[in-house]
Amino acid sequence: MGTVPAIQASSGLTDEKILAQMDRIVQSEAFRNSRVLQRLLRFLADKYISGEAQQLKEYTVAVEALGRPSTYDPRHESAVRIQVGRLRQKLAEYYRTEGSGEEIIIDLPKGRFQLSFELRQPVSEAAQRRSMASIGQILVYAALAISTVWGTYATVMFKREHQKNASTRVILSPAIEQLWQPFFTTNHRIIIVFEDLLFLRLRFHPGDRSLLFRDTTVNEWSQVDNSPNVKAIRSALKNSRVDPDQSLTMASEVVSSFLLGKLLGTRQQNISMVKSSQISWRELSDENVVYVGSSPFFDVSSVGMPLVPQLVQVRSGVQNLKPGLGEPEIFLDQNGPGGADDGELYVVVTHIPGKLGSSDILSFTSSRSPGFLGAVEWFTNPNLAQTLVEKIKKTPSGELPRYYQILFKVKFKDGVSTQTSYVLHRELHLPDKSTVVER
Repeated sequence: MGTVPAIQASSGLTDEKILAQMDRIVQSEAFRNSRVLQRLLRFLADKYISGEAQQLKEYTVAVEALGRPSTYDPRHESAVRIQVGRLRQKLAEYYRTEGSGEEIIIDLPKGRFQLSFELRQPVSEAAQRRSMASIGQILVYAALAISTVWGTYATVMFKREHQKNASTRVILSPAIEQLWQPFFTTNHRIIIVFEDLLFLRLRFHPGDRSLLFRDTTVNEWSQVDNSPNVKAIRSALKNSRVDPDQSLTMASEVVSSFLLGKLLGTRQQNISMVKSSQISWRELSDENVVYVGSSPFFDVSSVGMPLVPQLVQVRSGVQNLKPGLGEPEIFLDQNGPGGADDGELYVVVTHIPGKLGSSDILSFTSSRSPGFLGAVEWFTNPNLAQTLVEKIKKTPSGELPRYYQILFKVKFKDGVSTQTSYVLHRELHLPDKSTVVER
């Protein structure tokens, strides 16, 4: 296996222990669906064991570990830095959860490609509980800080945009004007809603602070009791108390909301941003709402309008309730060779009236964040907006449908959207008729 580094020999770490630890990590829940990170971790571990880690360069990692072409240029490409950052985060996630009791701790210090290994020092059960409580406290404080900073930043930016527009009107492309016309020509307030996923606050010992936990299969509090993951954790922590917590918002939702707010702020001064758990049914009925998230925003039938959707987001993709000739009953999301980090997924953009019929609701939903980020770009980029308008406008009038659903397909790699394409759309009519528009 090569020369064992001195630090490894002196600490009692052996090749066998390191390789066994590698196997546990790559088979863990945190790494199971990420072949890219599995391959990268094994590559760096092999280089460490062989004594070659200190000489590793970004180009070598790109070509030998990530399969990038020999033309890879670190000066203009960042694939290695992105994946190394993700690996560092995944290792931290693993040791916070499944690997919390592991003897060997593996880390990847910033600015380096050399893994570090150390043996965990034995700690008492009480100390372990205090450590878990500290992590939970940090997560809660971080969530609150993110929410506060984002709210303050967004407010300042919108005020600056409004002050600028008071003296000069920003010229938008005709296609952008057409797509957003219902939101530009109204006195209703615009509410941009970004999803705040449901986390669970676990109180695992009387008097100790709580720990936040996210079960991706649980998006509503009513689903908690039926979750096998929650049951297993509660059992391990001796039936700890579980409370809902929605103080965290993912970066992709924030970025999408900012892009939308920046655009809408050129025409409307009365704009608010709220988390999905905080919007009221009164606001949903009376105000214009724009939503971005990975969970369906609402059941259209529950809005109170006689309007039936034809494209419905489900966990595995988008269900096609009224398939046209040659269309599937469900458009399935697909993982690529890199696992959950690569593949294709579908996005539904839905434009319907509010409950009272005097306001508008526009939602961008997909099972994962690369989806709705790609769709938002079609509504904010002038060139893509022009293509979209040509796709969905009526002929021969050239007008856009008043209400509609649009299906996009997004290809993504390393968790980032690389290509978004129009698939089809449905024109929605009131009160009870629907027109199917072919691809």
